[in-house]
Amino acid sequence: LDGNDNDTTGNFNGTSDTNVTYSSSGAYIGQAATFNGTSSFISAANILDTSAAFSYSLWIKPNSIATYDFLIGHQQAANPYAGVGLLGSASNKFSIALGGAAPQAMTPTLTLNTWSHIVLTHDGSGGYTCYTNNGSPITYSGTTSNNSANPFRLGFSSVSGWGYYDGSIDQVRLFTKELSASEVGVLYAETSSTASNTN
Repeated sequence: LDGNDNDTTGNFNGTSDTNVTYSSSGAYIGQAATFNGTSSFISAANILDTSAAFSYSLWIKPNSIATYDFLIGHQQAANPYAGVGLLGSASNKFSIALGGAAPQAMTPTLTLNTWSHIVLTHDGSGGYTCYTNNGSPITYSGTTSNNSANPFRLGFSSVSGWGYYDGSIDQVRLFTKELSASEVGVLYAETSSTASNTN
């Protein structure tokens, strides 16, 4: 997210960004993308099979966290809402949404206006694990279909009643595998001098 929505590897480039600003001011590494909480989002098409093993990794600095404000994921806009995503929930937490199932909290309470590292992994067989700031993981079991035909998004999903993320996002990584705890630790510990495309 250094000035645009392109992926530095060229594999997962964004296809559009709407009302997103990019700046080095207050960024975690390099530049960060700022989402205004009312109209900002980034889309990218057909990039992950959500029924297979995958991982999302990102740093976030939320200004606020409201229930159903969408952070990251693939989510079909209509019933049965196939896909997976992370969205805001009570007590400044983020929850996992799988299809039409009720969201389940996957992070501890986050501190607003502070950078936090979030990694969500899927083992390919319905096992999901979320790491926050390289701490103790929270796990959840559920199923989702391949939703790669629907857009991958940051900051907003078109599901009716869901809202926009309010805050900054940096160092977004997408993997076609389940990251191990040690790999999560490497991502958490990276700095501007060690960050790369291949961590």
